Amino acid sequence: MSQSKNERSRVFYEDALTQYRSRDYTSALDDLQGALNLQPNAEAYYLEGMIYEALNQPLRALSAYEACVKLEENYSEAIFQKALIYLNHGDANQALKDFNWLLSGQNRSYTRGVYFQLDESGNNQNQIMSLETMQSKLQYYRAQTLMKLEETDKAIVAYKVSLSIEAHPDYFIGLGLVYFKIRNNELAKINFEEAIKIDRLNENGWYNLALLDPDIVIPDEVIALSEGGSLANLLASRAMEKEEYNRAIIYFDHIIKRNTKDALSYINRGRAKSKLGLFEDARRDFSDARKIAPRRAESLYLLGNCYFLEKNFSASLTFYDEYLALEPQNALIWYNAAMAHLELDHNQEACAYLNRASKYGMVQANQWKNKYCED
Repeated sequence: MSQSKNERSRVFYEDALTQYRSRDYTSALDDLQGALNLQPNAEAYYLEGMIYEALNQPLRALSAYEACVKLEENYSEAIFQKALIYLNHGDANQALKDFNWLLSGQNRSYTRGVYFQLDESGNNQNQIMSLETMQSKLQYYRAQTLMKLEETDKAIVAYKVSLSIEAHPDYFIGLGLVYFKIRNNELAKINFEEAIKIDRLNENGWYNLALLDPDIVIPDEVIALSEGGSLANLLASRAMEKEEYNRAIIYFDHIIKRNTKDALSYINRGRAKSKLGLFEDARRDFSDARKIAPRRAESLYLLGNCYFLEKNFSASLTFYDEYLALEPQNALIWYNAAMAHLELDHNQEACAYLNRASKYGMVQANQWKNKYCED
């Protein structure tokens, strides 16, 4: 007996689900297309959306979720997934409509979606959840949406509702960011501190606390565990501003360890080393930056500065000239090169460089022209 169209479609769907679970997304999409050609149905469109999300194609995923909801208007998991995409890709009004519907309790049906909540602090067991048990998370996403719509007061209420259900560090940080935006730094700080009380290694909590309080002492283990580098970058910048170059180098070491191709961090670490008189180490960092990002021309004049400070004026000129060939309107480097020529008693060359420095706005060059150059 031959299979019905619906049965054949189901076989394709089950094969697609198996392929999806094994992360063979191309085969899964092929099987889903077979299922949808035979019998379009909400379940297949929902799976298609999940596959496109796994492939980092959110707009195609959104199209699939919309097709799913068109066939089955109460398909809560598809509404949740598309609400997140709308939140993150520019249509906050639609996201708010979807989150409001999910929180309203009307015609909801939670039968398909399973979500995994990981407690990174290690204080509680990881949980397998459904939308039915994610009311605090839904309020949290709704609060984020309200902030995108500039509805600050409503966002505060939504964050507080989420916290009344579950005291989660992300919710405290979200609420703190609202207060920070409206310049209530006292309440912002309280909420960031509450997040850290729950998760003492929370990088986002420490980062925002450091924005509020430049003198905050962040535990070394937090910096060591930092993944994104934003915290270490903030601390490195603060250390450079305070002329705490040894500490800045520690932070840049951390950033470079996480990302060995971060040319800017090599440059900034080289600057800190140069300030400490560690010229050979600084030159090594500037040279590494050049290898990683040849188009970052500042590495050239920074190498020139190192040699100048070591009184190797001929070497400094090599790098200044190489830089100026790329960036000929930098008055400061024309001036620095002129000083190197003067140190070498190359007065004629120095005057030519001083003229260029003066042309591009270096007023200080004029006093040297008056001293060493003829009209």
